[in-house]
This record gives sequence, C-alpha cells and structure tokens, in this order.
Amino acid sequence: MKICLATLHANPCFTPLSLLYLKASIVDSLSYPADDVTIVEEARDADPDAFAARILSARPAIVGFSCYVWNVRALMAAARRIKAAAPDTIIVLGGPEVGPIAVDVLRANPAVDVIVSSEGEVPFADLVARWREGRAIDDVPGICRRRGACLRSTRHRRPSQARARGRRRYAAPRRSPPRPRRPRPSATTA
Repeated sequence: MKICLATLHANPCFTPLSLLYLKASIVDSLSYPADDVTIVEEARDADPDAFAARILSARPAIVGFSCYVWNVRALMAAARRIKAAAPDTIIVLGGPEVGPIAVDVLRANPAVDVIVSSEGEVPFADLVARWREGRAIDDVPGICRRRGACLRSTRHRRPSQARARGRRRYAAPRRSPPRPRRPRPSATTA
C-alpha cells in the first residue's frame, strides 16, 4: 500500500517538516518500507492539475495533504482531481486550516475521506496500520471521517494514552537524498 504525503509551500525554501514527521512516524512505528511513502511538494502557485498528476504518478492508495491558509484551496482542487481519476484513493487532510473545522470541511468536500484534527503523527500512523490490516477506523482517536453520507468525529487521545501505547517521542524525520542547499548571499567588500 503506497502512501503519498503532499503539500504546497508558501516559500519554496521551506522544508516540509510536518510531512517528514508523518513519514518518520509511519516508517518507524509501523516498520513501513520508506520507499512506499513518498513526499510531493510544490510552490503554492503550482497548477492543481499538474500537482494532482504528480501525486497520481506515485500510484498511492493513501494521499495525505498538509493544509495551511495559503494552500488549502489548491489542495482541495487537487483532491477533487485525484478522487475523480482514482476513486478508491483514500484522501486524508491534516493541519491547522482543517483540523478545528473538520466536520465543515468534510461536508463541503466530498473528495476527502478523513481529517486528522490534531497533531497527526499518532492518528495518521493508526489509520495507515488499520487500513493495511483491513480493520475499521471508527475508533481511531483525533479524526473526523466520512462513512457514506454520515460524518463522525472521535475524541482526541489524551497524552497519557499515547505514553501508555509506547509512543513517548515522535520519530525523527530523515530526508533522503539530502535537499540541495541554496547558496547564501555573500557580503561584498568595497
């Protein structure tokens, strides 16, 4: 089961830290093959059709979008295109722009299947584990999900519950291959 984590950046120099943490959580906590989790990132003015095509080229079963104020409209457009081209693809949203209003976002966007309404590392890994095992996601804490015409939210996991499950720390993100560094402007002397 391939996973594609994607976002559009406000600044192309940004590193997709939230997506790197999600990938690290999936790879480390689930022993998931790193090559089966791709990260796709573009500038915020990227064409939604081209962005969706790039995501679909990875042939993912699950697409996770990291949503912020500067990219949420373009990501919704990409989600619609992905769902139209590959209806069985599971589309998951997370981030500060969608989590607090998850029910409203699901209601307005039928292409979206699940929204993680809090920090995503633990709930997203739980979702992936259950989908991989063919199990229901009804009681995964901290999500809002669609089941047919019904929308359901679950309560967030309390920090003590996460510790009891052995997840005291988040996995450290790794980026392979390293991202090329942009040269810093040098001071010129007269």
